[in-house]
Amino acid sequence: MSSIAYLVDDRDPDVKYLCSTTHVSEDHHANFYEDTSSTVANGTDCSDGWFQYTFNGTAVDIPVSYSQPTTNYSLTLDGNEVVANHSSLTDLSDEEHTIVYATAANASLSPTFDFLSVVAGSRTKMKGRNVIVDDGDSAITYSGDGWRSSVMEPFTFPDGRGVYKDTLHFTRQVGDTLSFEFAGSSLYIYALLPFSQNGSVSVKECVEGPEVGAICTTFGNLSNNHTDSSGVELIGGMGGFPAGVNKATLSIDKVRDAYSIGFDFVTYEATFDSIDAIPTVRKSNKHVGAIVGGVIGGLAFIALVIFAFVWWRRRGQPKGSRFSFTKKKSLAFGGTGAPTDSAEMEKEGY
Repeated sequence: MSSIAYLVDDRDPDVKYLCSTTHVSEDHHANFYEDTSSTVANGTDCSDGWFQYTFNGTAVDIPVSYSQPTTNYSLTLDGNEVVANHSSLTDLSDEEHTIVYATAANASLSPTFDFLSVVAGSRTKMKGRNVIVDDGDSAITYSGDGWRSSVMEPFTFPDGRGVYKDTLHFTRQVGDTLSFEFAGSSLYIYALLPFSQNGSVSVKECVEGPEVGAICTTFGNLSNNHTDSSGVELIGGMGGFPAGVNKATLSIDKVRDAYSIGFDFVTYEATFDSIDAIPTVRKSNKHVGAIVGGVIGGLAFIALVIFAFVWWRRRGQPKGSRFSFTKKKSLAFGGTGAPTDSAEMEKEGY
């Protein structure tokens, strides 16, 4: 099973700001998670610490973006400064940790903090947290010939956070799908949309499960019509699901003028208490397996009896024709294609 990571928004009450900070919250702040972001107040020196967060987990990623390249920041873990200018920490012990992010005074840099992500450990309390699933996560299955996995050079959109984990999955082909299973009460989709004033892409989202049944909705005429900003944004979501495992399927319903959509990540609100308590389909399959095994065993016995009877009837007859069996062919759908870089975006209408 792939690792489980959760998001911590810049406005989370557990994020403690240690110096003067400007918080931005606007309805049209579409390129930031929950439409909010935070930055260092103009001219403020936060070299002793800008914000602090305490967590239980085995890794943390803090994708703070700057208006221009800089090395003027540092990260402290449990009171010890780690490698400067390195905002991702992995292979941490599965226990409580505290990080402090610091940045020096430089008004021209304009650091922007949108969210951080934590890889959960066995001690992490998960229920109610927003789990994030990256487009490159092995839990997601892509079907269709149009998908291309693009590894982007680390960059930030103007007035935006950028691409999570520096990867996107692009497609412009109607009928392409992505699917995955989740144990959550809600589901939200984030993607990079092409510039268009008239809508260029429609996506159909379906969720099915034992308690849910099957429900679908379509998010139509999607495009980035923000003239002053660009970036990954929320394109739609569904909620109100009961606890348990459900399967989500997203399909490309319409593409206008050969535009592409770039999927970045999905989030869902966890209904499980910890990563050790995640319900899985495999657990329920034990009962299904027993039933299927019994049926197959019974059919095998009947087939053996029929074979013995036919052999007994035919053993004295002259040899003739024999039964022929043709193995049913299965279809395998295409994968992701070759990686590309950020220069390809111009070809996709961004």
